[in-house]
Amino acid sequence: MRGRKALLLALAFVVPLLAACGGGGTPGGPQEPDRVTYLFGTAAPNLADAVWFAVGRRAGFFAEERIDARAAFNDGGAAALQALVGGAGDVAVSELVNVVSAASAGMPVQVYANMVHRYSWFIAVPPDSPITSPQQLAGKKVGIISAGSGSQPFATKVLKDAGVDGGVEFVTVGAGAGAAEALRNGTVDALANLDVIFKTLEATGLTVRYLPRSAEFDTMPGALFVRRADDGAERKEAIDRFTRAAWRSMLYALANPDRAVQMTYEVFPDLEAAAPANAVDVAKSWLAYLVPAGADYTTVTDWASVSPDGFASSYAFAQDSGLLQDRRPVTYESLVDTGSFAAVNDFDRAAVLERARNG
Repeated sequence: MRGRKALLLALAFVVPLLAACGGGGTPGGPQEPDRVTYLFGTAAPNLADAVWFAVGRRAGFFAEERIDARAAFNDGGAAALQALVGGAGDVAVSELVNVVSAASAGMPVQVYANMVHRYSWFIAVPPDSPITSPQQLAGKKVGIISAGSGSQPFATKVLKDAGVDGGVEFVTVGAGAGAAEALRNGTVDALANLDVIFKTLEATGLTVRYLPRSAEFDTMPGALFVRRADDGAERKEAIDRFTRAAWRSMLYALANPDRAVQMTYEVFPDLEAAAPANAVDVAKSWLAYLVPAGADYTTVTDWASVSPDGFASSYAFAQDSGLLQDRRPVTYESLVDTGSFAAVNDFDRAAVLERARNG
């Protein structure tokens, strides 16, 4: 019933965002754009991936790549992957550890480009909490977004690394004001959430202190672009163009976050009324994790590649967290389509940065 409700919600929120291409498709005339539906892992737009999607629309990157970009919203990343496999859309974004798990369960999914280059989950406590390390969470309550989100596997891995194997109660608190209130009133002792969510909750007056996490998370891939493994060559080529437009949009947003947030409000006007006062800072906190560790975004030339080492660390994470199924073995070669990396990276970075500077 829950899965059916999530699917209905996704279908109900389909937003046609038509690319401004010409187009009768007559011989010698403009080509018709290819429709690509992006499956958000959230039930409504937010100041993370909605930003690049909006920039792609308003700055014309989708149109220039001949893409009719549409959006469908889903109740979490797991629901987005289910919708992808079910044919409700063409592209989803999910953390590599979750894609590995889905593939091991027999889902026909394929990673073809990177997105969030650094893992952005943290466990946080109030600044005055006596808890200073994950070991001290034994016997405590940790708030998570939902059972289907990445927060619980992440928290489980951090706790296991710290020698805490069991004895922690996970409490679903969502990702909004309710999560902040649960931490304030002691319903939970800590929150496992994304850095961008903690930044958003600052607008409610919440301040937190991050607990240590192992260094492997600093280089582990976060969310990646995913499509169906059985997509044909023409469909994959259109999806590559969509993703090239996405990366052009993300680079623009990195260079001009203020204008990117304004574009987000223009495409998703309901978001502006609910946006926190620190909206640009929220967007910046998410955008920062798109950049490889230690890199300067203005000089990065390879945004799309997913390395074998990144896959290996995520596979080990999935294995340690008990997320692997036995229905299908998963290897780097079986899950990652490296053939799309060059196509996604094939754009003029200097031109994008210049456009961003000009607003």
